[in-house]
Amino acid sequence: MLFRRRSFHAFRSTPRQIAASLVVMVGIFDVVSVLDNAAVSRIVFWNSALPFSIAHGTRTSVVLAGIFLILLGRGLLHGHRTAWWAALMLLGVSLISSLVQGIDVVTLVVKVAIIAILIWRRQDFRARPDVLTMRRAIRGALSALALLPIYTILGFALMRNWFVEAVTIPATVNETLARMAFISSGSLHGDRLSSRWFLDSISFAWGAMLVYAVVMLLRPVLRPTVESSRDRRVALDLLRRFG
Repeated sequence: MLFRRRSFHAFRSTPRQIAASLVVMVGIFDVVSVLDNAAVSRIVFWNSALPFSIAHGTRTSVVLAGIFLILLGRGLLHGHRTAWWAALMLLGVSLISSLVQGIDVVTLVVKVAIIAILIWRRQDFRARPDVLTMRRAIRGALSALALLPIYTILGFALMRNWFVEAVTIPATVNETLARMAFISSGSLHGDRLSSRWFLDSISFAWGAMLVYAVVMLLRPVLRPTVESSRDRRVALDLLRRFG
């Protein structure tokens, strides 16, 4: 009986594991594809014909969507309905923003396929958001903030030849800290539109991560409990039946 329960649980969790992994991988790919143009091969490219604000706005949208898709992985793994809805919306934003930059068949097919998989397996994502403890909230907030150094290191490494000055560790640290304060240190200047956008995107990414971290920290305080009397009865019934 115990073996059957574990097998059934593993069978039920496998689709969520696959879906969560695919969503996280798409998030990572979105960030890398914007920082490294060679990561994608577009058969149609009209980014240069678009106004500067639109072209760079779509780049920022793809990066932010990618970052939040990475952060949604844990919620999808646990079958949260809210994470499912958020993943669908972010994939839609990422797909549209990517198309504005140009048509890449592989990226288009993969994102549409993942959206279809999430819709097809929607019954696996029915859990309501669980109650966050302060410890888990702090861990989630720190995980979000830890993405910024990863993002900046990756960006400076891939675009190291696209700056007027030499990309050194002190210069990158100074510029990153300044961008976190929403200013510029003047240590680095982009030699291309992509590198100039990257420097601006550090502030946008930091702002998004900061908002996410604040929300995570406030959730346990603003919503200390979400369970109802019916939830308690169901939990007790499951405890009596399965131990």
